[in-house]
Amino acid sequence: KKKPMEVSFSHWDEESDPYNREKEERKLSFLLVKDFEQLKSRFSSFRCAALKHILSLLRAVTPKNRDVFLAVQSRKQTNIIHHIFLYVLPSKTSPPESVSSSEEMIIALEVIVGCWLLHPDSRQLVTQSDFLGICSLLLSPSPEVKRHSIEALTVLLVNNHTHQQGFFSKQGLVFIQELLLDPKQEIATKTKCLEFLYFICHHEMENQKVVLELLSSQPWIHELLNVPIAEIDTK
Repeated sequence: KKKPMEVSFSHWDEESDPYNREKEERKLSFLLVKDFEQLKSRFSSFRCAALKHILSLLRAVTPKNRDVFLAVQSRKQTNIIHHIFLYVLPSKTSPPESVSSSEEMIIALEVIVGCWLLHPDSRQLVTQSDFLGICSLLLSPSPEVKRHSIEALTVLLVNNHTHQQGFFSKQGLVFIQELLLDPKQEIATKTKCLEFLYFICHHEMENQKVVLELLSSQPWIHELLNVPIAEIDTK
């Protein structure tokens, strides 16, 4: 019997034979193309399996093989972000029978965050429709989907002025504030909102004042951060 192809990459370094690097790139590309084909399935369970495999590939990236991953992601036909937005995340072009489960959305968002952290240039592939697709997940009834979408938006918007302008112009900040102030939201979701506000708004003086006023008006933050409300300066 043939041995199944290994998920993890083989180790290599800068002194390795260039032919071996090409071999590793072809191997990773082959694995991803197989997963992309499965992402086209109308069944959420099949797409979940493909996403879990892609996530395992991301976790197998090491300093020794990171260049292989980056090289493969630089090509659109093997770029993970491109295919996830094409086949998984909600959009106007999604076929009605392709109903995504909360599990699928969570795994997809984990993959997206991992890809953007490893290959920030992939953020440039996000179209306005893709961006709105992530924003729409903030309305999900699943608290976990909400939290993962906030995390994905945080990674997407940091040092990304084009998408920041789009987010603020569509009152995205107001919606994050509403989640933060909503007494029905879990503390974990509110914490993600705070992380978002910190990373996205702390450089913008106009938004910084709004954030500080929010912090000073929320008693639960005292318990979460163990910081007396009086110590939060809103000036």
